[in-house]
Amino acid sequence: PTRIVARYPWPAFPAVMVDNGIEVRICQTRYGHQPQLAGIKHLNRLEQVLARAEWDDASISEGIVLDIDDNVIEGTMSNLFYMRNGRLFTPDLGQCGINGVIRQKILDITGNVQVVTTKMPDLIAAEEIFVCNSIIGLWPVTRLNQQHFAIGSATLQLKQLLIKQQFICP
Repeated sequence: PTRIVARYPWPAFPAVMVDNGIEVRICQTRYGHQPQLAGIKHLNRLEQVLARAEWDDASISEGIVLDIDDNVIEGTMSNLFYMRNGRLFTPDLGQCGINGVIRQKILDITGNVQVVTTKMPDLIAAEEIFVCNSIIGLWPVTRLNQQHFAIGSATLQLKQLLIKQQFICP
């Protein structure tokens, strides 16, 4: 194996994203299925690059990407979770997507996240949505296209747990 090490300044995201939530959109770019690469973070992230290039509206912080079967998979740079009927869900990444570090930590520490095939009606019917990764931490989603969402107590409690266990920064 070849190791590549790069050093960059830590990205600065406005605190308003963490505190007040973010607006997201649905991307037109779809992920192809490749079960051999599903869940793995590798250097060929062209689909994410194409999806992220779809917008230049500064009010939109993230794009939600679906697969070729219209299943919700993840964000262009993040994993996705949602609360519905008091239960926490995350999309199945068995065909595509990245099993990020923070996603896996959430799966490990909560023990009750349901990994499911997720369709858009599931997401629209959610009470809470958040995205996460090891750089941004956890961002509540307050708007998806024209649908508004509250920053819920489950999202805030999970964020505090991740901060307490030093998985993300405050």
